[in-house]
Amino acid sequence: MNVRPFASIEGRERGGSRPGLTRSHDEQLGNGPVRMLTQMTLALDDDFTHFSDTFNGTSLSSAWSTAAWVSDPPSVTSDMMASIDTSVDEGAAVLDALSIDSTQAYQVEVFIAPYLADHHGKFRVYARMDNTTPDVETEGIVAELVMEDATGAYDGTLTAYIAGTPTEYAFTAGTHSAPQAGWFKVLIVGNNVKCYWRGTLVINQDVAAQTGLRVGFGMDCTQAGGICLVDVFRTQYYSTVSIDQNRSLLIASADGDLYKETPYGTMTVITADADLNEVQLQAVQSGQKLYIADYGDVRDTDTDGSVSGTSFDATGVADWTALGIDKDSDVIVISDGAGTATDGTYRIDSIAAGAITLTAAAGTGACSYRIERAPKVYDPSADTLIVLDATAGQVPTGNPLIAHYLDRIVLGGGEIAPHAWYMSRQGTETDWDYAQTDAQRAVAGTASDAGLPGQPLTALVPHSDDYLIIACRDSIWRLRGDPAYGGAMDALSRTIGIVGRNAWCLGPSGELVFLSLDGIYILAPDGNSKPVPVSREILPGELLNIDPETTTISMIYDVKDRGVHIYLTPDNSNDRTHWWMDWTRKTFWPVSLQSDHEPYSGCAVQSTAIEESGVVLGGRDGYLRRYYTFVATDEGTDVESYAKCGPIALGDEINVGVLREIVAVMARDSGDVTWSVIVANSAEGVLSGSASATGTWVAGLNNTVRPGGRGMAFVLKLEGSGSSWWAVERITAIRRSAGKLRLR
Repeated sequence: MNVRPFASIEGRERGGSRPGLTRSHDEQLGNGPVRMLTQMTLALDDDFTHFSDTFNGTSLSSAWSTAAWVSDPPSVTSDMMASIDTSVDEGAAVLDALSIDSTQAYQVEVFIAPYLADHHGKFRVYARMDNTTPDVETEGIVAELVMEDATGAYDGTLTAYIAGTPTEYAFTAGTHSAPQAGWFKVLIVGNNVKCYWRGTLVINQDVAAQTGLRVGFGMDCTQAGGICLVDVFRTQYYSTVSIDQNRSLLIASADGDLYKETPYGTMTVITADADLNEVQLQAVQSGQKLYIADYGDVRDTDTDGSVSGTSFDATGVADWTALGIDKDSDVIVISDGAGTATDGTYRIDSIAAGAITLTAAAGTGACSYRIERAPKVYDPSADTLIVLDATAGQVPTGNPLIAHYLDRIVLGGGEIAPHAWYMSRQGTETDWDYAQTDAQRAVAGTASDAGLPGQPLTALVPHSDDYLIIACRDSIWRLRGDPAYGGAMDALSRTIGIVGRNAWCLGPSGELVFLSLDGIYILAPDGNSKPVPVSREILPGELLNIDPETTTISMIYDVKDRGVHIYLTPDNSNDRTHWWMDWTRKTFWPVSLQSDHEPYSGCAVQSTAIEESGVVLGGRDGYLRRYYTFVATDEGTDVESYAKCGPIALGDEINVGVLREIVAVMARDSGDVTWSVIVANSAEGVLSGSASATGTWVAGLNNTVRPGGRGMAFVLKLEGSGSSWWAVERITAIRRSAGKLRLR
């Protein structure tokens, strides 16, 4: 449980505790859960940029120079982090000049990590130093965060220097449940300085005017035997020099609101009239906009509707305001129109008890109707979230599935036609007119053989522009090419399907990894072979028949750690085992999380800020988190991690053996582990028996232990302390024969 074959410490294949979880962004998104996470890459012309250093290599890069007021810069550890210990009085470095536009807000920040579940000193951010001769003790500001024990307590000061004279302001002190990793941020707007530790504002202070813009960071280790660690230094700012570059943004939804990342590491709510349903949502980018498959329960549907210009009513509805209709998020779909009533999808201008007013005239006559949520489009340039309107035809509504394939928006899986898929015109996301005849026209279809009813769709998976996987719960179909220009569909499996819309991910070579009712399967990247099972023989029952109606399923490939996250989050926050699939060995490792941390969404981020890249999880409680190598706890809560090695034979079919001795070598920086040995007269018995010997192993080579115990097999259990990481280097056991098995 909570163990990986490639240990977090040094990342070598030897086994150890998984990384801990820490917040990737400080803001809570509503009250949670986070229903959608996706990423956009945009070409923006606002001259916003950043400098970040993740301390690769063995020393600080040439962009840094030793600060004038100290003797030494911070060093770089073998784990590629800036560090300082008690052998150096203080380490500080100044960054080369940046083209910071001081008329706009800018942010200087460091990501601080605990060392062996403790903080050991003072962490400093320097800013507003002289551009030519940066010396913070002459001119500049020092934001100093002090954390010197294992309690999670913090305090600090902001000191402003003018002509060598300091003025000091105290932070608001606080505490966490335990030492935490997080961002220490200094936000500068004109002469106002705000400092944050893990999202908590610790000071908001106006300071005297200073003209310099040089920045830097430093540390002072105050605890004997300790180390101060900084994993990232970053400055985010608007440049006085024109910047032409793409920028990645994380987009999320929670409590019906949409959030965007700006700047990096900060989520901001989008103020919009339209909202999003509180269900697991999918979204895709096309051009510079994000298309969201918003859907939900039908507000009302019947055959007794009537329209007269922009006025809509139905004989069976006494009060339209009692149906919970949202004029900015819902639409009316009119069909089977009589007279001059025109079939189509209509936006709502206003709702009164006696009638609904449409934003456009729909003719005059009787009709059938359906009122429900419509897909949304988010424009990050204008910060607008609106209903996706059609310029031709009508946008299909009520569909939970969305994909981007061959420059088309693909929707499917709606309640009214769960077997159908719809594609917009190629290159035009607002054209859904299926009556056209050209090769780029909008087109629709089903996942079935000709003449047979299709099964409800469960997932849409585009593989570049080569083919589109259209999945049902019990079948998988491949659409190769463009359906409006000679494309062909064939069945890859008529028995195995994908259980949910996010129950899949693409592997490092384009393999489709997915969860079926029969467990985890892999489809080769060419799409020409049958899906291959990978979990059934290893986990006979654990991943079978997962119900997507009561479980939110997310699968994400982790490029950094080379594995697949498989999250099975129950609607009712009871205990549930999640899984880590090690990609190299195709093995499965159980994961447990706190209920609040269980994800309802996830995203593999490939950010233009390299330190932001990695898997981000949207929790039940509304926070975004990521696994972090140098953190052993989940937000300060100990992680139960253990491994049972065995059963290992002591004898053979008729002979028993004795476990003579065990020699253990733990990793250099490993925390303590409790070991225990269980011996029994059968392999099955050791998994449920009681320990015959136990003890503690520490980092490095341990003393030989002689646990004894006579039987057919044994299991060795290793259990971490929960507050620090651990990893195994080598364990050697010696056994000897002890005669024939005696029945008791």
